[in-house]
Amino acid sequence: MLLNTGPVAYLRQGPCGLCGTRVGEAQNPGPFRNHDILCANTGGPPGLWRLRHEQFLGAAVVCVQEVGMDLREWQGFAKVAARDGYKSYFTPGSPSVDKWNNVRHRGGVAFLVHKSVRHVKAHEIFHKDCQVSGLWLGHLQLINFYFPPGHACVGVEALGLFCAAMNLHKHKWLAMGDANETPEDSLVATFLASLGGVLVPHESDGTRWNGNRVIDWGMQNTQACSGSELNTKVKFSDHKGVWFKLCHIAQDSQRGRLKPAPQWSKPQDLSSENWLQELEKLGTSLL
Repeated sequence: MLLNTGPVAYLRQGPCGLCGTRVGEAQNPGPFRNHDILCANTGGPPGLWRLRHEQFLGAAVVCVQEVGMDLREWQGFAKVAARDGYKSYFTPGSPSVDKWNNVRHRGGVAFLVHKSVRHVKAHEIFHKDCQVSGLWLGHLQLINFYFPPGHACVGVEALGLFCAAMNLHKHKWLAMGDANETPEDSLVATFLASLGGVLVPHESDGTRWNGNRVIDWGMQNTQACSGSELNTKVKFSDHKGVWFKLCHIAQDSQRGRLKPAPQWSKPQDLSSENWLQELEKLGTSLL
């Protein structure tokens, strides 16, 4: 007997390659999630383009890990993201040569920030295949990190360099990313805890589609984030992606120009008496 296990996310072939597919209740993406940050390991360029095809799931801010692009590729992607209303910031990964002598870029992190969100780009570190990047959201320092498997010690070094450069102990911060370690058994989590960080509440399910380990997680030293939940609606890579529910994101109020007001100054070639008569006529016509 087959059991109905609810909505399933899978990939479909689109005109430009594989696209994330919504099924069941996920067919309607819903409104712009203007207080939510999506932490997403895209596993390389195809996953990032799939995420863009899904309109970045309506996130206010996207913290991307394993971008896997060089600067030229990123510039092309950034132009497309800008047309979608997102400003982007990229910290490249390390180049390497495969057995066919092709240059590949491993890792890399990026921020995609919706145009309605007030922000300032902060510091970035790329240190021995590890990347750490920062973004100011008001008085909150948002930190995006990626540490490959077996790079926990180097990751702590990278975080240490970043924290020293930003005087992080003086600020409120929220750090998230892929450490390739579970937070309960992580040198990175231990280091962040030494800075006053606590783990953001998360679900117990694995953060990869085919796994049960939680390797994508966040920590904070302030109650900026009320919790996190897994994306189970759209599959864009082997990682599910994690939503972090921020209590508040500073957003720009609507800007524009007021309609010019009428000019009531008296024309030079008109007497004061005639000018008053013209104003009385105009007032009568408006009643």
